[in-house]
Amino acid sequence: METDLTKNRKKGRTPKSLSDKVYEKLKRMIIEGKLRPGEQVKQIQLAEELNVSRTPLINALQRLVSENYVEYHPQRGYGIRKFNLEEMNQLHRVREACEGVAAYDACNWITDEQVKELRALFEPFLEVSDWEPEVMRRYQEADLAFHQRIIEISNNPFIKQALDHLGILYFTYQWGLLQSPATGIKDHLLIIHHLSARDHQAARAAMEKHLMKGRENIAHYFN
Repeated sequence: METDLTKNRKKGRTPKSLSDKVYEKLKRMIIEGKLRPGEQVKQIQLAEELNVSRTPLINALQRLVSENYVEYHPQRGYGIRKFNLEEMNQLHRVREACEGVAAYDACNWITDEQVKELRALFEPFLEVSDWEPEVMRRYQEADLAFHQRIIEISNNPFIKQALDHLGILYFTYQWGLLQSPATGIKDHLLIIHHLSARDHQAARAAMEKHLMKGRENIAHYFN
């Protein structure tokens, strides 16, 4: 038995349990919009789709409840979490604070190559005049990658842990972009400029202001 377990270890890590794999699959389905906010989880159907029993499925759902992706109602079962306007505003404020600190800290670590990498995310969109759906989809992916990359460059694992645990990046993207690409690209390039100059305060202020613009547009989605 000991030998078998050793074979499955990789660099000291134990093999993922079935519940872990189901958890990761469900989380990905939520993030990709295959399970939508407000949707009830049909456990039998979902277990069949994932080819698992209900035990690892429920374990995964309970874990997602603790991370705010899913909520549980005794009379209705599990459902994908849907936030109200006040909650969305609060989530965005947490994101502003966390990513503002990430931009500040990133100034300590960012390399010239990483600056080029961030700029390259938006170069394909600088001359776009027709923002048809496929272009918008690719731009949203670049937008999300930009924010995730700065969090990584900040070298502060607690920022990523806080945002991941609360599902903040997912929930703040659930309606798509909250500001126009023209405004977003301008803001992103300004943040990159301050990161390139290693100007801590300016990078933090630019990031917070950029995210605040998105928060100011949230009410539109509840009208």
